[in-house]
Amino acid sequence: MSGPGDTVTLAVFDFDGTLIEGDAGVHFARHMIQKGYLDAITDGSIASRAWQLTRMNWATARLLFDHARLHLGYERGDIDRRQMVQSAYANFDGLDPATVADEMDRFARDKLPAKLRPNVVDRLGQHAAEGDHVLVLSTGLHDLIWPLREETGHAFEVVACHLKQREGELTGQVTGPTTGAEKATRLVAVARRSGHDLDEAYAYADHETDADMLEVVGNPVAVHPTDEMRRRAREEGWPILERGRLEPNG
Repeated sequence: MSGPGDTVTLAVFDFDGTLIEGDAGVHFARHMIQKGYLDAITDGSIASRAWQLTRMNWATARLLFDHARLHLGYERGDIDRRQMVQSAYANFDGLDPATVADEMDRFARDKLPAKLRPNVVDRLGQHAAEGDHVLVLSTGLHDLIWPLREETGHAFEVVACHLKQREGELTGQVTGPTTGAEKATRLVAVARRSGHDLDEAYAYADHETDADMLEVVGNPVAVHPTDEMRRRAREEGWPILERGRLEPNG
């Protein structure tokens, strides 16, 4: 972390699974189903409330199943990270961009604060208080992350994905960093642009797909890690942040 008279230190945080519990995109898709924007309840039928709720439950179950299927395919090597991220937002094809933007902002402010990990937010706050350049770098959606600057009480830069538009409608595709390797490339670009020393930089992430990002900094930290990330952290001697404290490793 930066000290008096030091150059500014870069501190990079992953979002899904790191700064928050779970995946914000899945939480938001469930919200959109319940609001009636996705195909679960948008056919205009005059069904009873009970039938609508049944359909929403089925749609949510299908969403979770599809998400699990994508992750399984990714873990098996059947699809790559880019395909998994792109597939996650396919159902947004044809939706109105302004409506979705409003829903993302409302959802991020009303629902996501409860998903924030207090110990990670505290760590982010420590970096901000030291005057570090804090960056949240994610394959998730920018507009689900940006409102949390206000909710956390800390200013940070956000580099993440945006929903693509064509002729006034969403296309169901995203633009932005969609793989761990692309996140590492973006991290290096930010450091070069801002004159940061990567050997002094910090990076925090929970999943092994972000190992590329952790490898390029001098202070990598595994946060509430998956089993594979925990194994990698032990091999590399990376400290682990969980249960409210930073634990040395190795």
